[in-house]
Amino acid sequence: MSAAPEMKYTDRDVREDSQLTDLAIAYIANYTGEFEPLVDAKELFEEDGELPVAVIRKVLNCMRHDAQVARNLPRPRYGSNVVEMRPARRKRVQYDDKHCGSIVPHYYHNWGDDNEHRCEGSPWPINRHEKRLPVKVKTEYAASRSGKLIHDVDPEGRHVGVWHGPLHEWGFRSQGEGGWHYQTDADLFVKLKCRFPSVLRNPILIKGDSLPNYMQIEDILHGLREMQMCPHCAKLRG
Repeated sequence: MSAAPEMKYTDRDVREDSQLTDLAIAYIANYTGEFEPLVDAKELFEEDGELPVAVIRKVLNCMRHDAQVARNLPRPRYGSNVVEMRPARRKRVQYDDKHCGSIVPHYYHNWGDDNEHRCEGSPWPINRHEKRLPVKVKTEYAASRSGKLIHDVDPEGRHVGVWHGPLHEWGFRSQGEGGWHYQTDADLFVKLKCRFPSVLRNPILIKGDSLPNYMQIEDILHGLREMQMCPHCAKLRG
């Protein structure tokens, strides 16, 4: 039976039905959208290898509004009723295409008292995009820099290196526009054997003979961090 749209999952639902946790984790592991609560949950799971009850409940309630999965969700046993709140009526804005008049290079944006004008922007003289290249990863294991799990690297996986130059300047990103925002000019995405998560960004790479040295990691912010092997990867070793 599908979850009724007027019923929300509660923390008690999550605690008393382990299936809900598995459904939520599988959903965010494959989530590619940009909805902030789901993106935050995905990043948290990639870092810690688990999710708090409150976050799982939030993911499940987001899933209720995804038509592709909602009908397969079990009905909340202890769910609370949701009162639909109708937004207040606001003046209908008539949009038009009108440049803001600025010749300084900038992106598309809306402007005006009610943001009623749509400016297509002004072009930059230089436009560059990120470069993606296949990368070979020869270490057996990888760990998130803030998580607690050590994962198996997929030896047949598609590992990717991504170089980010400044979009509208020559040179390296760290030397160009907004360089202080970034730690490096390139990112490494490593494919794992398991799907929880399936990819790690800029992980700690660990050789097999060095594995015992990484079961405890000295974290500058949080002190000594006890690590453990990912149980999902272990199941796939056969």
